[in-house]
Amino acid sequence: MPTAGLLGIGASILIPDEARLSAISSASPVILEILTPAALWRDFDPTTGPLEVNIVKEEERNGIVYKQVYFTGRTEGGAKSRVFAETAHKAGEENLPGVVLIGPQEKGIDEFRLEFWALCGYAAISIDNCGQSDRPMFTQYPPQWAYANFTQAGRHLTHVDTTARETCWYEWAINVRRGITFFEREPYVDGNRIGAHGTLNGAITLCH
Repeated sequence: MPTAGLLGIGASILIPDEARLSAISSASPVILEILTPAALWRDFDPTTGPLEVNIVKEEERNGIVYKQVYFTGRTEGGAKSRVFAETAHKAGEENLPGVVLIGPQEKGIDEFRLEFWALCGYAAISIDNCGQSDRPMFTQYPPQWAYANFTQAGRHLTHVDTTARETCWYEWAINVRRGITFFEREPYVDGNRIGAHGTLNGAITLCH
């Protein structure tokens, strides 16, 4: 892989691309910035800051309650992301174990697995990391983090050009961590029993 390792897997190392290496080959030594997972997340607390939850829709179908919401993800310098998510659980149930569902980033909400886990007796939440798409509702990223939209990710999917904090993976991991904060506060969820299920590149996000 021509760049730094993915966030949370070992250390994140900033490595110049081939053009930069050619330009500095005869100059001063290359300085590598190493961010361990602990250093990367040191100043981030997913429970700090208002969630500003907005319930878009809530309905019961075949004994399962589905709820679509927006909550605030990352906030920095006056900018903030608004994360779209959907929850599902059996009507009338309380103190349910929870499962956080992270499917392929490009797919958005995973309706099939929401229903599956709810029918199995879990409370489930699916978080949209994809961002801008032709779907009616999706996670909204401000312009400075537009690379978190899957269709605009480009090099941010595979390269760390500046810092690991300026990659789509970092934004997606924030969405998940803030989503857990929202989810564990739902009255029907046992906040001490929450697991996670990642599919394809969604599993990579969970590694962070």
